[in-house]
Formats: sequence, structure tokens, C-alpha cells
Amino acid sequence: MTPLHQAHRHVGDLAHRVSNRLLRLQHERHLDLLEPGAWSDFRGLLPTSAALVGCRGVERAATTVHLLLPPLTSASVFAGVRTAVVASAGLAHRLGLDLRIITFAPDPSRHTRAAVTNLVHTETDLARERVSFRGGWTLSGTDFSTRDIWVPTYWSTAHAVDVACRVGTIDPARVAYLVQDYEPDFLPNSTEASLAAATYEAGFRLVVNSRPLHAFLQTQIGSLADDAAIFRPELDVARLRAAAERRSRTGTARVAFYGRPGKPRNAFSLGVAALRVANRQQKTGAIDYTSVGQRHATIDLGGGTLLRSRGQLSWQGWFDFLAETDVLLSLQLTPHPSHPPLDAVASGGRAVTNELGGTRGHLSPRLIAAPSDPSDLGAAVVEACERARADDSEATYDGSFVESLGRPLGSVLDELATSLA
Repeated sequence: MTPLHQAHRHVGDLAHRVSNRLLRLQHERHLDLLEPGAWSDFRGLLPTSAALVGCRGVERAATTVHLLLPPLTSASVFAGVRTAVVASAGLAHRLGLDLRIITFAPDPSRHTRAAVTNLVHTETDLARERVSFRGGWTLSGTDFSTRDIWVPTYWSTAHAVDVACRVGTIDPARVAYLVQDYEPDFLPNSTEASLAAATYEAGFRLVVNSRPLHAFLQTQIGSLADDAAIFRPELDVARLRAAAERRSRTGTARVAFYGRPGKPRNAFSLGVAALRVANRQQKTGAIDYTSVGQRHATIDLGGGTLLRSRGQLSWQGWFDFLAETDVLLSLQLTPHPSHPPLDAVASGGRAVTNELGGTRGHLSPRLIAAPSDPSDLGAAVVEACERARADDSEATYDGSFVESLGRPLGSVLDELATSLA
């Protein structure tokens, strides 16, 4: 990034923070005009705690599915955000309703809105004109139907809905909570962690992204959504099939690392240590190491072997890269169904990840789940390379692996729409 680009980004970030602060102050002034009540107990607990209590429910036919998201940029419209947009748009279409995307930030940029509406257009049957955007701090004083549907997908937005339900603004039976991780682990031993955990037991309809996540949630909470409300991750099957078809073998084991130093839950330093172990223990052939996900400096893994970073890839570039990768090391310290190792296995490659509560190791023979320790993970990388060299069978797309992760999202939405109609 050039100094000029860095300066532009800095100015843009500053303007965004100032705008967000002004909108929140405006929201707080509106709350000052409300009659004190049960909602007052939650004011100031978190920035989003009282975000929805200024709305008014009106008895009329439903008009809208409200998807609540944290701040949204065009670069964030992938993985969990992409799943939330596609699921909410699919639900809105099935119910004949509009989709309103609410973000707790200033309105998304024109480029971001275009990216989201294009996603809706290409992945669902909901018309573009039925998609709108609204800042979460501008909702005070607005009306909505008591029959509308609310879809939170991140804990701070689910907390805002939880408070609105507790004070009678929203009916919890009209909330479909799209659960995509165990988010108290983002913020351990804190008020935020306690509030995040409370959202899973707020009386919402829980819709869970993948069977492994559901299994982990069961160990933390107990009774949860039944199997009918568990859907498989929205993997790009067409591109995964194409990547499997393009796979080729070389004399060198090609090891990739999903390395994101800016995301603690991806355990960057742990992954680097594991690769150093693998590099030292490897005896039977050459290994080429490449990092993707987030740009970082080249790292010496020992003996002059280098881990070079390609940074963040384009969507198509990621699948092209998979076709050239034999083993992917991808760590995720929370139970979110992280796409990189799933993509690697589905496209005919092999993956190494960290085990988490016994939810990952059984998923596929091509996925090794090792303890979160450099020695164990490094040994697993070596083992995966040896298996890749010894396996002469054709690496093909693994549809059975994808299907084992949950039901098709469309089937889950069909049943959810029927229950909400």
C-alpha cells in the first residue's frame, strides 16, 4: 500500500469514526426523551444494549426481515456475513417480505451496498429492489410490524434484540438467531462474554451453522436447536469441484498456511511454530511453504526454508490456490466452521487443524485434527504430507464430506419460513 493510499485510508477511517460517534450521540439524545422503564436498567451496559428499545411495534401484517450486522464493508462480505445475507434474503423471499440490513455504523458505502445487493441477486430469488439498508443508531422512533422477523447473527446484535425482547419491544418468537460461532470465547472472563452467552438462552429460534458447532454448543449450553435447524456451511461447491479437477501432483509437497496475524482466533504464532516443527522433522522430501490470508513479512522456518506470504487472495484466486495446494494448515480456536480447511478437504486436498472438544477429528480421513500444541500440529503436517505423497488415488471433490456438515440451507429455510408464516 502506497503512502497516499495509507493517508486516504486513515482519513476515511477517521471520518467513519466521527460519523459513528455523532449517530450514537443522536441516538442517546432520543433515549433521553423516553419514559424511564425496564429498558433503563440496560442503558450503558454495552453500546448496543438500548439500540432497539426506541422502536415501536405496530399490529399489522409483516413487511420485513431485519438482518442485524456489525459494521459492514465490501471486504467483509464473505464467510459468516455472506451466509447471513444469503440466509436472510432466502427467508425474506420465502415469506414474501422485504429485507432490511441494519448495521451498527453509518450506512455502508455505495460500493458495499452494491456488493451486497449483487450477492442477493446472484444467490437468491429476492429482487434487488426489496433490499434496503439502515444504520442501527437511526432506528429510534421508527415503527415496525410486530409480525416482522429479526435475524441477528453476531453476539452484540443478538444482545440488542435480547434487551428489546425483555422490555416487550420485540417478540422472541419472531427472532431467528443465526449462530455461527461460540462467541463468548472472543471475550473470555468479561461482562461481554456473559452477555454473549445469555443470547443463546434468550428464547430465540436458533439456526446453527454446521453440526460440529452444534455439538460444541451442546457441551456449553445443553439443549439447543434440533437437527432440523442445523445447516451446512455455504461452501462454493462449483469452484471446489473445479479446483479438484485442476489438481496436479509434483515432486514437492506444497504446504499452505492460512496465516492471519491480525486475527487471534486463527493462532498465527502457534501455526508458525508448528511449521518450524514440521520443517525440522520432515525427512522424506522437499516441502514448499506459502502463507495466505493476510500479508506478513517472510519468515525463516529454519535451515533457510522460508514461509512467504501472498496475503489476501481474491475469491477466485483462493480456489485457484487450493488446486495447487497439497496440505493446508488452518487453525481456528473457536468452533466456527472455518471455511479454509473445509474447502481444502472438499476440493480433494488435505488439511490440518486444531481439535476442539472432539468436534473435528471425525469429519474426514483427509482432515487431521491435532491438539493445539506446536509439536502435535507440526507432526500432523508431516503426516499429512506423507499421506499426500503415498496416496496415488485421484483427488476428487468430496460431496459426502460437505453433506455430513449439515442439511442444505434451503431446506432449513423452507421449514423455518413455514413455522414463521
